[in-house]
Amino acid sequence: MSNIDKLNSINSSNGITLIRSTASGALSKAWYRIGDKTCLVKGDSIFCYEPFSEAYASIIADILGVRHIKYELDYAYKYPEVETTKHGIVSICEMYNIGKGNSRLSLWDYICEVCGERALNPRMITSDDAFSITLELNKSVVNKIFDVLYFDSIICNVDRNMRNIELIRDDNRYIVDAIPVFDCGASLLYTNSNDWDNDACSAFKYTHSEQVKQIIDSGYVNNISKVPNFFDLFEFGASDIFKLDPREGIKDKLIDFLKERIALYV
Repeated sequence: MSNIDKLNSINSSNGITLIRSTASGALSKAWYRIGDKTCLVKGDSIFCYEPFSEAYASIIADILGVRHIKYELDYAYKYPEVETTKHGIVSICEMYNIGKGNSRLSLWDYICEVCGERALNPRMITSDDAFSITLELNKSVVNKIFDVLYFDSIICNVDRNMRNIELIRDDNRYIVDAIPVFDCGASLLYTNSNDWDNDACSAFKYTHSEQVKQIIDSGYVNNISKVPNFFDLFEFGASDIFKLDPREGIKDKLIDFLKERIALYV
């Protein structure tokens, strides 16, 4: 049974209820109750392919053993509050359980709190400042943040800014954890372009190669290792997504792209 078949089964038996729309971020999105789960449903942009990249990234994270929030696909007509372009596909992820009494905040919001009055003019906070503040967090939390950044280098996520790295704070206001990998729509050939030579990154450095060097130089140890049959597993795991993806030859293009990225970073 495909991912969409599974969702259809849940939807038809238990229904879909809008909880609220949200204006955060660039893509149209809304929170829904799907069956017994609270889920975020996201549309796409003029590039049209972000939902597919979210789903492909989930498959890759599964294979490589990377902590992540799972994304699936469904048909957009079921979610009229979410805008899509011509392909009519949305991505869906379940709300991450942060634990009773805890709250979530972005890494950027945390950095601004630490900087105090300097945050009134964000231009006064340099990327080096932000990186130094991040390193002062609990080592386990730092490693989880860097796990996200390292995974981004493999899929070439060009939009992992500090606002979509999220932390978990307990009721004593201590940062106790980091949210797993999420929001990978701007990756994995999402523009359907062959021009991905710039290796663009948007967290602490301008390129993924610079970012990876920075976090490794700080003492981070990458735990992602080569999976001998990775491409067989990816092709099998993503088979239903390939059937929905309208781009001609996307499977071969994506596998060639991943071969280059994995050779660099795994």
